[in-house]
Amino acid sequence: MRTSMRIVFAAAAVALLLVPTAATPQSVSEDFDKSRIITLQGTVEGFVSAGQNAPHFYVMLNIKNERWLIEGKSRAALIESGWTFGEGGLLPTGETVTVTVYRLKPTVDVKQALSGLPPRLQENVETDHVAHGIEITLSSGRKMAFGDR
Repeated sequence: MRTSMRIVFAAAAVALLLVPTAATPQSVSEDFDKSRIITLQGTVEGFVSAGQNAPHFYVMLNIKNERWLIEGKSRAALIESGWTFGEGGLLPTGETVTVTVYRLKPTVDVKQALSGLPPRLQENVETDHVAHGIEITLSSGRKMAFGDR
């Protein structure tokens, strides 16, 4: 009896290790240069995601009349960490924000890095205008995590 209980517990432990969970942190893609953090300031133009269950949520920023696409965690992960979206959300269109980011490596193809997004968005973004957001500072001064470090 004791041996069979040990086998059951061992099997359960192995099963838990093999099952991915929603809480598993996503790491920053190798497409981004993690050796250098830069700070950007711009106006929020909008948001985009490949769907409710997409692994990343993007903020579109206007920085000196150039569109930037800032990648963040999934919409669900952002909501879980306190973000609100839609009318009355934390990040309204037109708000000026400061974002700390890792830039996309210049050797990475934008279309490959943004393959989950509609082609019209991929075509309007330059390689040097795609970044992985770490933290967004709202105009109120409140700092919110947006992506992974």
